[in-house]
Amino acid sequence: MQFSLALDETTVTLPANSKEQIFAEKLKSLLKLGTRSNRLKDIFDLYYLLNNVNVEILRHFIDLIVLTDPDTREKDFAAISNRIHRIFSSGVFLRRLSSRKSNWLNISPRTATSRILAFINTL
Repeated sequence: MQFSLALDETTVTLPANSKEQIFAEKLKSLLKLGTRSNRLKDIFDLYYLLNNVNVEILRHFIDLIVLTDPDTREKDFAAISNRIHRIFSSGVFLRRLSSRKSNWLNISPRTATSRILAFINTL
């Protein structure tokens, strides 16, 4: 990504992660921390991103960032789905998602979590 500086002819290049890489990294964090996660905004970020990613590229990044990481317990997409289902089934976790500060999309936590899980099940 390049940004032009208004003062002169100079441009600055800022590297940016792809939406697919961001999704995979947020997913990895959720899998690692589970219901203990304090990164509740990430759930709504995932919901937003799932409508804006290339699925094939996303599968590549999940494989690279999540599945091949020796510290990750989940070694296939079915295991990821099962773990996400368990996290999203926690009443305590869902209540924590109701915080206005985390929910920048202003949608129901159940809507976000059910859509994310349905999406992950298609991978």
